Amino acid sequence: MDVVTGATGFVGPHLVDALVARGRRVRCLVRDIARASFLERAGVEVREGSLLDDRFVADALQGAERVFHLAGGGKVSTASQEGLDLLRRSNVAPLETVLRGATGARVQRVVHFSSISSMGVQLDVRLDESSPCKPETPHEIAKFESERVALDAYRRDGTPVVVLRPSQIYGPGDVRSEIPRLVRLTRRGLVPMFGGGEGLMPWVFVSDVVDAAMAAAERPEAPGQTYIVSDSESYRFADIVASIARALGRKRGGLAIPRTLAWPAIAAVEMGAKALGREPPFTRHRLASMCGRRLVSIAHARLDLGYVPRVGLDEGMQRAVTWCVARGLA
Repeated sequence: MDVVTGATGFVGPHLVDALVARGRRVRCLVRDIARASFLERAGVEVREGSLLDDRFVADALQGAERVFHLAGGGKVSTASQEGLDLLRRSNVAPLETVLRGATGARVQRVVHFSSISSMGVQLDVRLDESSPCKPETPHEIAKFESERVALDAYRRDGTPVVVLRPSQIYGPGDVRSEIPRLVRLTRRGLVPMFGGGEGLMPWVFVSDVVDAAMAAAERPEAPGQTYIVSDSESYRFADIVASIARALGRKRGGLAIPRTLAWPAIAAVEMGAKALGREPPFTRHRLASMCGRRLVSIAHARLDLGYVPRVGLDEGMQRAVTWCVARGLA
């Protein structure tokens, strides 16, 4: 039997569908059972409770062979200490509970979903799993700390945990991150393309992430390892916007904004927000990320997991945009 946390999020339903299609028994741990009716209709067992409750988690993991830990929370764009504290409570603390439960239940594999964010924004260098992590923002720090917790459990207790670092995930079912907002702006031709949209960013389609997770749960080489999961190459932001525009039947969807104009404006907004004790809507750190060249290697995942990204940008964006439009999100 497989246990999935975070099954009501973006990636979780795709993973659950894939597990059910393979004939696996699945038990999902959710915070709010009212949001899980679609899981029950799929014949999946659902248990409601808190991942901070050791007793609940230990009981839920009894009889489990594998655990896929996707649960998380907190505001990705936060820049405050309060935001970091919330991210730790939402990401690090639940993982600690799950790992204790998994160790006690002697599960055969724990797949922990982290993020490429754990490595921080590093420009003009192709990162692999041996590259140093340089997290700066609260979200990056929390993801990095969760990875350390996972790998410490492997080294200390022998818990067979695998860490996945997906890049920017996109696809149908995404209602909280970048794509729905980009689709809305692209439809109006209003996507701000800082630096002309020349910045490079690694992306990955959701089904490719699920494929990597399946392999991480099965391959004997995987425990104790970390794997970057992404497309083979990064994409220009201008290419992302152009792909969305094509899916919408538009010729263009963005407005080029020179970085020399954007930087002082965003700096003023960021400092003003901090002076008022508020979260800035945009930061210079994020601008640097969007304008720089972020590169990753997936050689380790290819070698150990047999991972091959199968969904290209235009196909993936067409599927994501079609889903958004059909549900009135764009």
